[in-house]
Amino acid sequence: MRPNINTREYWNRIWQEEGLHTWRTYRFLFDRIVDLIPSQSRVIDLGCGIGVLLKRLQEEKGCICLGVDISDQAIALLQSQGLSGIASPLPCPPHLLSRLWGYKPHYVVATELLEHLSDEHPFLVQVRYLLTHQEARGALFAVPDNILGPEEEPEHQRKYTEESLARLLTPYFGEVRLEHHHSRLLAICTP
Repeated sequence: MRPNINTREYWNRIWQEEGLHTWRTYRFLFDRIVDLIPSQSRVIDLGCGIGVLLKRLQEEKGCICLGVDISDQAIALLQSQGLSGIASPLPCPPHLLSRLWGYKPHYVVATELLEHLSDEHPFLVQVRYLLTHQEARGALFAVPDNILGPEEEPEHQRKYTEESLARLLTPYFGEVRLEHHHSRLLAICTP
């Protein structure tokens, strides 16, 4: 496996260049996620970037949102918009994981993240842990749909098909349902 370029420094540079005017808005995908999450839900977005999705959930659904991203530059931009966020590598260190569990999220969201991780399994163990309380409703994951593998996009460690994503997520969740949204796969998972 080749080295993973997805470091704090790399993403700080990306967010410093893109700022609040990022192209990473994924309109159709985020429309669907906003539709799926009920009003007033507690949502943790892992790999949140500058909080494009969280801002929509807060403004359109009155959700209580918390973002976590490897980039402190992204978190600073997120906080400048009145959102809450924590800079941390993913998977999270144990002390932060305990703090996030105490937030008792209804939903954990990770869009455009799994393909960046060197190993998705420790991350998925953490997501599953965050959903072990009685109020938990589910997790939502989005990845490029069989496009932009490592040979095309150096940030990506792998690409996913519908089958490979279902195979990855099924051991961690009670139910996994997949939808296609404009070259993206959206996995809707229940604990």
